[in-house]
Amino acid sequence: MSTKVSRRTVVGLAAGMGLLPSLADAREPGLTAHELRVEWLTDPVGLDTRRPRFRWILEADEGARDVRPTTLRVIVASSPERLAARVGDIWDSGRRKSGRLDVAPPKDLPLTSHTPYVWAVEIDGVWSASARFVTGILDPAEWRARWIMAKPEKTRGA
Repeated sequence: MSTKVSRRTVVGLAAGMGLLPSLADAREPGLTAHELRVEWLTDPVGLDTRRPRFRWILEADEGARDVRPTTLRVIVASSPERLAARVGDIWDSGRRKSGRLDVAPPKDLPLTSHTPYVWAVEIDGVWSASARFVTGILDPAEWRARWIMAKPEKTRGA
């Protein structure tokens, strides 16, 4: 007694056992953003601007040919948890039609001095790994310093 098994049944069983990638995981070869930088630095500490410039380098997936980015989105979050939830509570550029490799916010971001932030970029629906930056002193009024100098010498007999 023989049982006929269709190709669809075999493929379905193999995917269910994790032997084949699911169709939800499948995507066309494309581009992924790597080497994320803020103000041309990787994970800078002491950033002193409220309007930082974000840059990245694109890397093509294996098998991708003549692929150009069409959309991008940058989010900046106050915590890794918010970034993982794709909540840009500090800034969300929104999805833009663009092939650029950098973006800057159109106005000052609500950054606080001496605070860490995380960010990521989405290129054509594919998110990069996260990156971080830490702000320095952002407001000149926060500089509190006194001049350091030697005490004047007293001269005798003058």
